[in-house]
Amino acid sequence: MDSLLKRVLRMFFLGMTLFIGSSPGQAVTLFDYESSWKLWRGKTPPSRPNYMEWVKKDYDDLDWEDVKTPVFFGEKIEAGTELTDMRSKYNSFFLRQKFDCPNPENITSATFRAKADDGFVAYINGTEVIRYNVETDIPKYNSRASDAAPEPLRSKFHKIPNFKSILKNGENIIAIIVLNQRRTSPDIFFDAKFTVVSDERTPPKVAFTDPPSGLISNLDRVSVNFSEPVQGLQASDLLANGKPAISIEGSGRSWIFELDSIDFGKVQLTWANEHGISDQALKPNAFNSSDKANNWSYNLVDGTSPYIKRVNPPAGLNIKSLDSIEIEFNMAVEGVSPENILINNNSAETIKQISESRYLFEINQPVLGEVNISWEENTIITGKNIFKKKFIPIGWSYQVNANAPTPPRIIISEIMYHPIEEPEFDKNGKPVIDLSEDIHEFLELHNLSQNTVTLDNWRISGGIDFAFPKGTTLDSGEFLVLAKDPKRLASINEYNLNLKKILGPYEGTLSNNGERLRVENSSGDTEDSVNYSAQFPWPIGADSIGAGPKWTGIDPMDYQYLGSSLERINFSLPGDNPENWVASPLQENATPGRPNHISRKQLMPAPIVTSVQAINRNGSRIINKLDTVKIEAKLSDNKILNGITLEYFYDNIEKEDESLVKVEMELVDGIWSYILPRKPDRTLVRYRFLADFGKGTRRISPRLGDPYDWHAYFVMPKTTGSNKYFELLIPKKGISQLSKNMSANPRSGYRPAKGIRPRGPWNDTVHGVLVHDGVVRDVYARWNGSFFRRNSARNSWKVRLPRYNRFDGQSDLMFTDKDNVTIAGHALYRELGLPTSHTEWVDVSINKRKMRRLMLEDHNDRMLEKYHEDQVNRNPGSELESNGHIFKSSGILQNLGPYGRGDGSKLSPRDGWSSLQRYEWIYSSKNQDWKGHTELKELIDGLARYKNNRTQLRKWFLENWDMNALMDYIAVRNWMGTWDDTVHNFYFWRRADGRWGMLPWDFDNDMQGSYVNKSIFIGEANNSNTTHGTHPIKDAFFKAFRDEYKEHLYYLNNTLLTPDNLKRIGLANYATYARNRQISINKQCASVKVPAQPTALKLAGGSSVYAPASMVVSTFEPAEKNSEHASTIWSIRHSDGSFTYPVYKNESKENLTAMPVPFELLEFGRTYYWQATFVDNKGRKSLPASGASFRYGGHAKAINIISLKDTEWKYNADGEDLGKDWRDNAYDDSFWLSGKTYIGRATTRQKHKMATTLKMGPRTFYFRKSFNFDHLVSGAELQLQYLIDDGAAFYLNGKEIHRINMKERGAIRYTTRATTSVRDADISGLIEISGKELKQGKNVLAVEVHQYSTNDSDLAFGSSLSATVESLPDGIILNELMASNRGSVKNGDTNPDWIELYNPTNRQIDLTGAGLGDSVDETPTYFFPDGTILPQKKHLIIWCDDSKNQSGLHSGFALDKDGQNIALWWPTEDGLIIQDAIGYGPQVDDLSIGRSPNGIGPWILNKPTPGANNQNISLGSVENLSINEWMARPEAGSDWFEIYNRSSLPVSIQGLRLSDDPTQPDKTIMPTLSFIAGKGFLKLIADNSPNEGLNHSSFRLSGKGEQILLTDTNAKTIDSVLFGEQTRGISEGRYPDGAETIVNFPNTDTPGQSNLIVDDSDDDGLPNLWENIYGLNPNDFSDAKLDNDNDGHNNLEEFLAGTNPNDESSVLWLDFISHDNKMLLTFEAQPNRTYILWNSSEVSSENWIEVKQFEPTSEMRKIYHEIPSKRLNLPKGYYRLTIPAKVD
Repeated sequence: MDSLLKRVLRMFFLGMTLFIGSSPGQAVTLFDYESSWKLWRGKTPPSRPNYMEWVKKDYDDLDWEDVKTPVFFGEKIEAGTELTDMRSKYNSFFLRQKFDCPNPENITSATFRAKADDGFVAYINGTEVIRYNVETDIPKYNSRASDAAPEPLRSKFHKIPNFKSILKNGENIIAIIVLNQRRTSPDIFFDAKFTVVSDERTPPKVAFTDPPSGLISNLDRVSVNFSEPVQGLQASDLLANGKPAISIEGSGRSWIFELDSIDFGKVQLTWANEHGISDQALKPNAFNSSDKANNWSYNLVDGTSPYIKRVNPPAGLNIKSLDSIEIEFNMAVEGVSPENILINNNSAETIKQISESRYLFEINQPVLGEVNISWEENTIITGKNIFKKKFIPIGWSYQVNANAPTPPRIIISEIMYHPIEEPEFDKNGKPVIDLSEDIHEFLELHNLSQNTVTLDNWRISGGIDFAFPKGTTLDSGEFLVLAKDPKRLASINEYNLNLKKILGPYEGTLSNNGERLRVENSSGDTEDSVNYSAQFPWPIGADSIGAGPKWTGIDPMDYQYLGSSLERINFSLPGDNPENWVASPLQENATPGRPNHISRKQLMPAPIVTSVQAINRNGSRIINKLDTVKIEAKLSDNKILNGITLEYFYDNIEKEDESLVKVEMELVDGIWSYILPRKPDRTLVRYRFLADFGKGTRRISPRLGDPYDWHAYFVMPKTTGSNKYFELLIPKKGISQLSKNMSANPRSGYRPAKGIRPRGPWNDTVHGVLVHDGVVRDVYARWNGSFFRRNSARNSWKVRLPRYNRFDGQSDLMFTDKDNVTIAGHALYRELGLPTSHTEWVDVSINKRKMRRLMLEDHNDRMLEKYHEDQVNRNPGSELESNGHIFKSSGILQNLGPYGRGDGSKLSPRDGWSSLQRYEWIYSSKNQDWKGHTELKELIDGLARYKNNRTQLRKWFLENWDMNALMDYIAVRNWMGTWDDTVHNFYFWRRADGRWGMLPWDFDNDMQGSYVNKSIFIGEANNSNTTHGTHPIKDAFFKAFRDEYKEHLYYLNNTLLTPDNLKRIGLANYATYARNRQISINKQCASVKVPAQPTALKLAGGSSVYAPASMVVSTFEPAEKNSEHASTIWSIRHSDGSFTYPVYKNESKENLTAMPVPFELLEFGRTYYWQATFVDNKGRKSLPASGASFRYGGHAKAINIISLKDTEWKYNADGEDLGKDWRDNAYDDSFWLSGKTYIGRATTRQKHKMATTLKMGPRTFYFRKSFNFDHLVSGAELQLQYLIDDGAAFYLNGKEIHRINMKERGAIRYTTRATTSVRDADISGLIEISGKELKQGKNVLAVEVHQYSTNDSDLAFGSSLSATVESLPDGIILNELMASNRGSVKNGDTNPDWIELYNPTNRQIDLTGAGLGDSVDETPTYFFPDGTILPQKKHLIIWCDDSKNQSGLHSGFALDKDGQNIALWWPTEDGLIIQDAIGYGPQVDDLSIGRSPNGIGPWILNKPTPGANNQNISLGSVENLSINEWMARPEAGSDWFEIYNRSSLPVSIQGLRLSDDPTQPDKTIMPTLSFIAGKGFLKLIADNSPNEGLNHSSFRLSGKGEQILLTDTNAKTIDSVLFGEQTRGISEGRYPDGAETIVNFPNTDTPGQSNLIVDDSDDDGLPNLWENIYGLNPNDFSDAKLDNDNDGHNNLEEFLAGTNPNDESSVLWLDFISHDNKMLLTFEAQPNRTYILWNSSEVSSENWIEVKQFEPTSEMRKIYHEIPSKRLNLPKGYYRLTIPAKVD
């Protein structure tokens, strides 16, 4: 609609208003019902000592509450303010409101309407004007109304006498006291409206403006005050030089117009001719826009002080020479002279004026080294405009060096990586903008050079990628903006980008956590790079303000699409230094395409604090009451004027305005410190650092603009126990506020004002402090739980953490009063494969009261990210999925305002609330809030549309839902016997692909013993077990997929939910429930028709196998005639894992009964279990074939010891207590009876018939079976299977090995009952048991079977036992190998790795045709020479190199220290087969692995004994292992972490578990024969790619923070670390190695090596300390390439070599000397450096041979190395010495 039409319509409607307004009902409303007031609750008088002060106009009501009327309690209304604390507590409340009134002389009547219960007295401008139902002369806070108000309440009209003398022209104040008849009254209410009628004839005028007409320096807004209240204003009514204003706000007389950008000069303010402005008279008088008195003008002049706009050469640059300096000011200046500028305190020689703002200062003599530029003390340079403001001097410096490198041309000058982007929606609830990525981010580039630069073939790389379009140029001094979305960024008015260069979009997004960005020129070289971060010490405020409004007090909507950027201070200095960056001032906006704000204030960076810690005398951040506390701070540069001031106070959270203390810190060894005294437990100390850099003392840490003002430490009370420990402190006033918040909920009558965004007061939080592991977090907290059950007595809390200081990557923590059923529920759904909360028992002291609480993870993006990573592990080969959108159902049974049932039923409009608004209030968005609720509404509306048509309903489910996930959710929820998931306690989850699922919440009282026979159709209409009404989703699902649901539940009931599986996942307490629920559900699902369970036919017994081999099962048996075999699901797991996390999973339509084993995915030497599940053409699954296993490699042999059926057992059924002796081998059971299994008494319903029948009556029955075992027992594994009714305990040679359906812990006696009664006993799955109790020779398996009751009428017993043992081949075997020979074993003058063979037989053996290979998957690469003979009982060494000029056999391949497989191949008639093989993991330098005892035993770590019998060595404890360093956000490559061995002995890590998830500690299991050296390190690559090598983990690290756990083979924690959000390219770890203290290593990540702290400010590879020692600049990255002493080696090379960069004679050298008739090589080894000596016969050869590696020591030393005599006899030879660079 064009502007003219808008004006015409507006005039038309105004005319209508004038016509209607001729009646008295159209008077001026001074204030209306439901308006804003100030409130004082009548618990105390509002003013003292003069009680009536509160009615006066000038009374200060700043401390009064801001409220909306009506104010009430006990009334059923939806708007206003409910006084929930008033009933029976106090009798009155007070109100005040300011209002604007036209000239009283023109008012003809004044009417006050009020709706009051019970009485009130009103005062205007201090004078009483109205009294209703109050007789007390001067009513006070404890007075009473004279009578009760009549019901129902109605508005009453009150005339105001003498209003002309009481009302004032302009601002007035009305003050009201409202009284109840008595304190116990059930209700109170007040609301009012005040109108007047004016008949004035004078049009409104502009009374005054701010700023007033005249000279001004800034004009972005104008305040216009009219002579009387006006109406009809629009922003476009006011014109500035003809440009309409862009926004307007105000009321009555006062209005504020925001103006568009205006050029300097004269600015004329006028009004649009077709405005609609008028006063509010009975007959409105139009505003006269043409009256000159209503128009005004300004002279807009640049009012800033003169500042340096540009310097050439640029400040801070490393330059070859300096003979002049050109300075450009931001405006024309005067008073400039050569004496003004000082070059190293010397004036310039001459000055040349280029223009009024540009001057060239010439220097009279050459300068070198560091050159400081400053200004004379009394410089009088001023601006030439009317303000004549004085120039503010700013200094800078240069490095002048004849060898200075060429400076960069294009640099990164500003980064907006995390703009403010709050959700916004259109009128239909759709998001205004897709905010799945930050679309308002940008990067600013600047041309630092003196020339125009063409950017053809230039690019930006790193976190984003952008190639500049051909022909792009950037002029000298020009800026260029690179935007994620150029159009969107250009639309931001505040940036004024119309005439600026703006390019984009680019690939990727700027990381909100930090990353490296590079500017690459056309040659591919890096011109500039920045490695920014959102973490300290970088400016945190640039991270979208750094925290939410609770922490900052800033409403992000005030800065929508804007925010703080990172501004570079000095363009010449390195971009990696956080000292060189500040956050742009939020109120002034970022400056894309323009000079940074900071450029006006400083040209050189000021020092910043780079590290802060508060530690005790042991260096720990855990402070106790006996500790003095050292506060330490490191600065980027200690060149400061007056030292560092520590400002601190002791924070009593119950008080404010505590006393601040300032002390001066001491500088020692580069660290500023101060020691604070001991303090009692729970003392909170806040501190910060101040410094003076020449412009007065200011705060330097936390930085200005950071979202917090203080650092803090906490005096922690001593604690015991292994749980994580937290302290939560909430002030008393916070607790009180939470009580008020909770009383305002829908159940108590609270109704939100119509149309507001969902935010119930019961969810409001209060400030608190959370402390864990010495880290203090300022948090906001509230009570946790459903709003109608939330209270202080439960001490259940939800804590919100700031973005800059999260816990384990979490933004919210819940410390709940939940119990073990909550743990069980989440564990089941996690096992099932749905997103669910991590649970953990923790100890929390809440306001000094310690208690055990269950910490729950909230449903948010962090949880989904971890879930999707987990899904990749569960489904090998699958892709990582993006997060979806989660909605939590928080419905109630009643319809109250917008509230109602959250059960998936359609919500109709109600009480003025639209359907969409009701969805928003009932289903809270847990993540991706920008999407809104329209997709959820569409889903639920679809269910309502199709619920009565089964065909359409099935189609709707299939098109919109993840059916497998939905069936999983409903099946397990109903299996648990849920009773409270109907109207709330669940989540809707919209996956990234658009399909929906449901997720569980709140399992209170589920899985009760009385629930075992509940219906499987809970939630269905008319189901007897359905509570709180029908569940529409479940009911519709059962209607559409009843048979499929039963089939799915039957499958889960007999796989995931079996008692044995619950025990495996740690839920043994619920095995009894599972056992009885299994029986009930199988009966309810009795009619399901699923394929028959297949049986494993091959690879079933645990024997060793080599490639190729296949898993084979029985043929398909259909459930019904028309059923066909559609596919088979094959899964393989390792022996320590589960089928939830298989190493292989594949659903195949081709391999239906046989599947080749994927050996390439398996680890050699490990046992694997596999299963196969048939799927028919209707999608129905069989139960899986189970119990099948094999060992990959080795010589495992499966031995059946005892058969399950038809085996003779001894038994005792006499009903006597036999104590314990009957379990032992020596016990005499000759008098016992014997019988064949199965033994017991069967009922007619049992499918397994008894071969031996027993008489019932005894509580316990005893069984014994003797057997001989003639095999090696070392490393044996046992498998147990049984038929038991009711419970049993199993003993092998007197030691308990297993129990079933008995109490979990403690001794079992004759009288001990089985836990539950078993009906229809069935054969168990295979139970894996350690073989440590197995013996060579005679063994006894003893079993005691216990009844649930002596009245039981049935009993069943049968047991099988099998073993997997190692059986060596007949012939030559692998006996020892060494994969990391660093010189302990020599072959001539070399030290290669080696393999040892051994012949344990009594015959010599010919190795002709045999070979060795470094893989078990391929044929050998080395064959023994024909005629190679190995005599009996002898050894043979094969050197693993290709040095065939040395003696012995040489394999031609080397061994891998990180682990590999070695195979000995043997010729047969059928070709080569593997005779013996060994797989190993990480090895220890100069130690071997071998069989012990020699030739027959298992492999262990040895002292190297090539050619001799093996000698094992002592090992250290795994308790000495620490997770030592980690990199979760590398700049390139994969994540990694490092394990350190604190012991001096090597430690075996075979079988240890590593994980990033405490609920799944066995994600990575360390391979066999894996070790860490004493005081050694092991780097593991965390890339979730275990098939890439044995040093790769099955998980990645999260850059947002998480936990790394190291546990032993019994799941006991050895070590764990919990790290927060990480910065890209910076590792974190323990310092010193293995210590408690965790620090960042910004320049010195050392995977596999000792941790070092080396500050390197300019990231040039040279430590700051080294640069300072040798006179280099720690802030200049270019000096690493300089060659100061002209010896041919640059400074970086000199540092690596440990030589002096300023001494030409100090170089890395190697010399020959003769000593005692020996020729020696010698060199000087610097401390902490590794050296490698190489040899070659040709100097130009590429095949240099490593002679020896010299390991580092802590001291400088001379090295001597003897040259072997045979080398001296060669015609020539060459040696070289190298220092290896750090290698990942």
